[in-house]
Amino acid sequence: MRLLLIIFLLFPFYLSAEETLTGDYETDIVNLKDELRRLRKDQDADTLNDQEASYYNNISNSTITGEVSGDIQYFDGSNWNRLPKGTTGQILKTGTPPSWVTPVQMKTGTYTGNGAATQAITGIGFQVATLIVYPESGTIRILHKATPDGANALITNNAGSTYYTTDDVISLDADGFTVGDGSTQGINLFNIHAIVYTYISATY
Repeated sequence: MRLLLIIFLLFPFYLSAEETLTGDYETDIVNLKDELRRLRKDQDADTLNDQEASYYNNISNSTITGEVSGDIQYFDGSNWNRLPKGTTGQILKTGTPPSWVTPVQMKTGTYTGNGAATQAITGIGFQVATLIVYPESGTIRILHKATPDGANALITNNAGSTYYTTDDVISLDADGFTVGDGSTQGINLFNIHAIVYTYISATY
């Protein structure tokens, strides 16, 4: 009991003038809790400021040169580096390092055969890398051609058999593709006069 009395008598001397107990102990406790919260916020703010200073010091100490508007700065774990801006239509691919890539593009449409030795189908808007063509009427044959095929195109007939030809789709072009009259095989399949064909084209 005497010990408690001594603590009670001495406690006010450990408080500042603004923190002296008022006699309303609940109010005093609330005030002390508020003071602890304020001190904690100040400590957190100091820690955050130190982290921000370290971050900006690292950036300012980097030796990146030649930067232009639109470039991206990235950290590889040891140093800051500059990734030059990409070109129109590219997207950013994450990784180490990050890079700009062209997304896969696809376009479908139709063309009408004219019976000529060649016919250029244009207006697709990108370098075609893979192509599927089939007629909308008559005997259904599906043609598939991709860049690695070179001059060849793979034909699948209505019986499910497959074979290669060299004069049905002659080339995959920067803005479309060019069909032929099948003269090498002796039969025109993909440029028959007045026949409508559907195509599906895409990049890789």
